[in-house]
Amino acid sequence: MEEFKTWFVFYYQNPQPEELTNSLMFMKKNGLLDEFPEVVSMFMAQIFKSHSASVPFWTRSWANKLNEMQWTVVIVALWMADQNDLKQLAIQELSRLPQEKSQKMSKMFQSTSPKTFNPLHAEILHVGQVNMLWAAFSATGDPRYIERVVELITLFTGGSKVLQKNIGEAALVSLAQNTLLHPAVEDYVKKAEKNHPDPTTRALIEAMMTALAQLQSKDEQIPGAPSH
Repeated sequence: MEEFKTWFVFYYQNPQPEELTNSLMFMKKNGLLDEFPEVVSMFMAQIFKSHSASVPFWTRSWANKLNEMQWTVVIVALWMADQNDLKQLAIQELSRLPQEKSQKMSKMFQSTSPKTFNPLHAEILHVGQVNMLWAAFSATGDPRYIERVVELITLFTGGSKVLQKNIGEAALVSLAQNTLLHPAVEDYVKKAEKNHPDPTTRALIEAMMTALAQLQSKDEQIPGAPSH
């Protein structure tokens, strides 16, 4: 599990697309494709986009290895990659699904842009989309995904609905977690703490960084405490 987590969370630091099939089978075996389909689709879409020439070979090699739900994850990832060849492949791979579901998804593809699947561009309507942003960041290292999460943290204090507050909380908590994990996120956050144009955003980031510093200080005072 730890080897897979490292591959997934820090993929952008050491891209190994040749491990995609092994990782996909690991996620299948451990129920991750069924538990986090949108997150996996978002992550895989970035790899598909960067290695489009390899994608037909990969999908052929997965024949008879994935169930209906798991193929749906792959097909959505192909569509989310938003490249003509991959969108065409997504339509072809619909044949792996039962007819009713295949027709339903085909109609959805015809009427919606791949960007509506991508929380970088789409309205954030549920907490899972925050996790999708971090999945894309892990795959690419693209700071736009950090920026999008930072945009959401003010919902924690300023959201008018419970769902908005939950999204804001998820954004803030995940930002803290990823600040500890990724130097690139830490650098972005430190700059935003000083320079972000929104004072509420700066205040929330300052409070978050203060809490993280206190947490790290407390750990350093405890012999044998794990580092964050």
